[in-house]
Amino acid sequence: MIAAGIDVGDINKGFHVALLNGELVRTFHVLGINELKILCKDAHIIAIDAPCGWAIKKYSTTGKSRQAEREMKKIRNIQSFYTPMRRNALLNTKKYYDWMFNGEKLWNSLRSHFKDNDTALIETFPHGIACSLQGRILSASNKRKDRSKLLRELGYRFDKKHAIDAVDSILCAHMGKLYLAKDYETYGNDLEGRIVLPVWKHSS
Repeated sequence: MIAAGIDVGDINKGFHVALLNGELVRTFHVLGINELKILCKDAHIIAIDAPCGWAIKKYSTTGKSRQAEREMKKIRNIQSFYTPMRRNALLNTKKYYDWMFNGEKLWNSLRSHFKDNDTALIETFPHGIACSLQGRILSASNKRKDRSKLLRELGYRFDKKHAIDAVDSILCAHMGKLYLAKDYETYGNDLEGRIVLPVWKHSS
């Protein structure tokens, strides 16, 4: 079983990709979606750190966030990037949402590319993954240290010099494995998109 995890940046930053086959970890950095699709051609699941949809008026009275993001905050106190309505994102002149538009291109391409096979596509969120697996809210200021330590505790071995984007891609791929094992919970709705995270770890 091969699980792929993707950390999405803007068009200049590109994509960090992790492929997990058992405990074997391989990571890549690519700029183009076609390169990414070649890397993920044998993946059984692809877990993506980028919104799979935009906020819609039916669920978002302010147009500034999706139900999934509000639920994570309310239920688990997990803070995330808010995904606005698409038209609102287009009006932003500071390029704040450029990475989301690049993610939109990725989602559209992957949905078309894998529509005739059984490869699963899910949206996930590295900070939420780490917090859920620890059963507590972790500080974003220590994210590289905390997430790298968590991955090693899970049995993964990788270069200690990996950038945080590569670490996050491995976390996403691990979430893909949990999803296939049906060990997950979701936030949101089908129209705006669901965020998939591990089942929240409760202390014994």
